[in-house]
Amino acid sequence: MTASDLQPETMPELFYGSEERLKWDDDLTAGLCRSRYRNVGRRVRPSLDNEQFRQKSAGFDFCSTRPLAELLPWIIARLEQGIVQLTHPRYFALFNPAPTFPPGGAECIVATFNPQLASAVTSPIPPEIEAHGIRSVAGRPAFPQRATGHCRTGGTDANQTASVCALTKANPAYADDGMHAFRKGPAIYVSEEAHLAWLKLAHQVGLDHSAVRVVAADDQGRKEVTALVATIEADRSTGCASIVIVGTAGTTGAGMIDPFARIAA
Repeated sequence: MTASDLQPETMPELFYGSEERLKWDDDLTAGLCRSRYRNVGRRVRPSLDNEQFRQKSAGFDFCSTRPLAELLPWIIARLEQGIVQLTHPRYFALFNPAPTFPPGGAECIVATFNPQLASAVTSPIPPEIEAHGIRSVAGRPAFPQRATGHCRTGGTDANQTASVCALTKANPAYADDGMHAFRKGPAIYVSEEAHLAWLKLAHQVGLDHSAVRVVAADDQGRKEVTALVATIEADRSTGCASIVIVGTAGTTGAGMIDPFARIAA
């Protein structure tokens, strides 16, 4: 493809014209492919010294322009040394799966169009794509057809949203009065194998760390339901509101799955 194959520009370019953008797109794609193939000969873990990086990056003062021919290879080289190499053939960690081409292409499309998602009026299609994906995923574990939701940036963000929804459902006055709406502080029940982010999350929704009830796990690392029931009953006897029961679908340490059916019951 060349610039002549494209439609004439309808608005002035801030940085590069069509011909140059095609060149840099090609150069960046080729550079990233070469980097991935170089992965085999590198360490899996980061090898770049942070202090050395700080000294090098100090030269970027954001006052003078730098050419892309210098910047793109520089940042690729730094990332080759400065992160865990997820595409390395000897990378076997549980989290941060190796990136594949389709998601990379999706990121490129999103970055190019930059849809404004604050309103369905300005971007009606992206929310529809998200809703379709969520409905499809919700059908896998047999959630009802009315099940809905939205994508979040990570587990902590998603759990915070769920906690705010649970607090508001338990007492609608929470939306206006916060924790003052509850006669006694609500409780969140997590397994001792659950992610420690729940302590931070409790703080973010207005609770203290003591509101997070840590329930014992069994010998397979799954939440012990008998201990969960006993903890809930003890809280209810003192007037404490049981707001959120957390079931972990893959613990951080060993990937164990809590007994969801029994927890839900």
